[in-house]
Amino acid sequence: MRKRGLPEENPEAYAAAAAVFRRLWSRHAPDRQDAPPHPRRRQPETELQIDHALSRFISSRRVPFRQIFSNLTMASPSFRHALRVTIGVGIGFWVSRLLPLTNAYWIVMTVVIILKPGYSLTKQRNTQRILSTAIGCSVTIALILFVKEPHILLVVMFASM
Repeated sequence: MRKRGLPEENPEAYAAAAAVFRRLWSRHAPDRQDAPPHPRRRQPETELQIDHALSRFISSRRVPFRQIFSNLTMASPSFRHALRVTIGVGIGFWVSRLLPLTNAYWIVMTVVIILKPGYSLTKQRNTQRILSTAIGCSVTIALILFVKEPHILLVVMFASM
C-alpha cells in the first residue's frame, strides 16, 4: 500500500488498514505473545490527520449553566413531552404491576411508542394503532373461521411473524 502511494492518496483508508494490521499482528505474532506490553508509541501522522478531520464533528461550545435548566419549565414543549411520557410510563408500569399479566412490559412499551411531542401526532398514532389492531384481529378471525387446513394456517402464521 505504501509503494502504491495510498498514504498520500487516502490517509484515512491507510490508517484504518494499518491499525487493523497492527492489531492482528500483535495478537497473532508467535514470538511476542509472552513479551511484556511495549509503552505507547507516538501516533503516526496519518492517524493524527484522521483525528484532526473528525474534530469538526465534535462540538466544543460551552453551555451556560443557566441554559441547562432553562427548559425545565412548563413553557418548554420538550419538558411537557418528557413529563407526559414520564407520567404515562409510570401509570402504565403501575397498572402492569397490579394486573397478573405475563407480558406486562407491553403496556409501557406501547405508551412510549404512541406518545409523541404533539397532541395531534399522538392522536393520529393512537388511531392508527387501534385501527391496525382491529384489522389484524378481523383478518385472524376470518382465517380461523374459513380456513380449515392447518398447513395453510401455519404458513400464514409464519408469514405474519
